Amino acid sequence: MERYNQLLEEMKQQEARRHAELMEAIREYVTVATAPFLSQKAFDTLLTNIEQIACGRTDSCLPLRSNPDRPLRSPELRHLAWNIGERLHLSLEERARFIKLSFPHELNNATVEYLQRNLRVAVPSHIPIDIPDEGDFRFHLELIGIHRKKMPPC
Repeated sequence: MERYNQLLEEMKQQEARRHAELMEAIREYVTVATAPFLSQKAFDTLLTNIEQIACGRTDSCLPLRSNPDRPLRSPELRHLAWNIGERLHLSLEERARFIKLSFPHELNNATVEYLQRNLRVAVPSHIPIDIPDEGDFRFHLELIGIHRKKMPPC
């Protein structure tokens, strides 16, 4: 029985470490992907929203807005939601609700149903779809830099 409890505790610690590493990878990705488009306050709100959805509280997201002089468009937001949601194992509906609640101004004409159906549609975007490698949650940050070089400035 003692060995069982020890193994259970080790598994809990390993899961906690993995979750911490995942959240750090998401924070790094969000920083690289959204820095040109968000103020510090909006960025902080986005990170808080991501922490909320990671804990299963999708409806707790606070609204934020991208920079008026360099706004995030629907394709970037859909790809951002898909990329993050893929690492957190969120359903498509949860991803769509998260991004719609987080960016209500930018997505004012989009329904959750539309977003859900179009999260992974491959269209030109400053934030490309990032499919994780098998069994890995890390992002391919080099895709963002390469992709931005190909895109004309806003």
